[in-house]
Amino acid sequence: MSCGVALAVSLLLSDPNIALAAALPPPAADAPVSVAGEPLFADIVARFPTGDIAPRALFMQGIVKLNVDENGPGATYFKDVQKRFPGQPIAEDAFYWEGMAASFAKDYDLARDRLAAYLKAHPK
Repeated sequence: MSCGVALAVSLLLSDPNIALAAALPPPAADAPVSVAGEPLFADIVARFPTGDIAPRALFMQGIVKLNVDENGPGATYFKDVQKRFPGQPIAEDAFYWEGMAASFAKDYDLARDRLAAYLKAHPK
């Protein structure tokens, strides 16, 4: 049995969703590409909620939302990072990006308040 076949069989046996995904027709060549609906980061947070990668995966959910102009949901993810992982270095990044999400949403008063609070909390 070739390595490729062994890998395919292993994947099919380990996760039945792989078989379902393999049965789907391929997307059109000119179809737009987006990761906004990508469940990868949510799946990581769900499977490993206290793992080392969970804070980064949650943060990336916020970044993905900002990339598709869903600024409110993006800010919610950044707030969640700060609330759930306050001791992690990425919580500081989430604090900053929460303010930027407000700016992207054109809520400049909130953006100014959040970014001023960020600078006060992290003066360097």
